[in-house]
Amino acid sequence: MAREQPINAGVPGARPHASPTPKRSTKPKPKPSRGRAPKRRQPIPTALKAIAGLFALAIVFIVAAILGGGGGSEPVTGPAPVGEAPSTPADAPPTQTPEDLGYPAFATANTTRVGGADPAANAAGAALAVYPSVTAAQQPDAVTVVDADEWRTAIAAAVLMAPPVAAPLLISEA
Repeated sequence: MAREQPINAGVPGARPHASPTPKRSTKPKPKPSRGRAPKRRQPIPTALKAIAGLFALAIVFIVAAILGGGGGSEPVTGPAPVGEAPSTPADAPPTQTPEDLGYPAFATANTTRVGGADPAANAAGAALAVYPSVTAAQQPDAVTVVDADEWRTAIAAAVLMAPPVAAPLLISEA
């Protein structure tokens, strides 16, 4: 009977009954690092960058408003000038005096109080305060008239009071 030999006994360089030795690689080994291995950082999402940018911009505007928002260089002294109330025409009913129409009787530097008996008188008083109509240059080019019961229409027509139309809003009864 033949002597039992390992399968690779005939291969040159093989040692029978010896533990196989691992082949050494020619690559240099990485140096061991102290502490943890550095993690690869994930990029910051674009949405978070945009939110951070808007937040920073808001902070800049708030600081600018606080530091620079003081108004004019000279202080305002005394109340705002108030014009004379227009005189009542001879053919007007006696109940339609300027005070009844809500023509401003009190004004400060920033506000003018227009008070009347009802919403129609308030609207007429505000229109007279903005457009006194003493001269032709002070008259509005157009006027918006809305029904007193249609508040939605009044809200929609309120945008016509701004430039370029600049039409005062008047309220009428149905």
